[in-house]
Amino acid sequence: RKKTQELLWKYSKQLLIVNASGNQRLILNRENISGPLPTTLFAPNLITVGATDGSGAIFSDSNRGSAVDIFALGTGIPEWRLVEDSNVRKLWTVEQVNGTSHSAPLIAALAVILDLNEPGVDIGGLKFRVLELANEDRRINFRGISLDHR
Repeated sequence: RKKTQELLWKYSKQLLIVNASGNQRLILNRENISGPLPTTLFAPNLITVGATDGSGAIFSDSNRGSAVDIFALGTGIPEWRLVEDSNVRKLWTVEQVNGTSHSAPLIAALAVILDLNEPGVDIGGLKFRVLELANEDRRINFRGISLDHR
């Protein structure tokens, strides 16, 4: 735990880390030192992401609590998968997948877009900009958000 915290702080001015909170239905607080790492840690360069469903409600399996900084869509995400049929042919299929591992890339992409749109913002400022786009329930709806901060 201490080494993980030290690594986060070491890179806190250079690297924004976007972390999926997990799908164990846990209530995670930064004060709970027994929770999964790095989710229960705090660092100025760490954003922990939970999942919502298509209606904006928190996905039932998503971890939640004060250690989760923001929630983004994480259900019904189309994913291409390679499968084999009974004739040992390889076929591509699309499956709908759920979870925080699908929410976190959306937040990471948003951070990249903001960083490109606002050059010169430090990592702490970038984290702030990402989080301020969420509503008071820490949920983000990508429809209709404005990236123009001027």
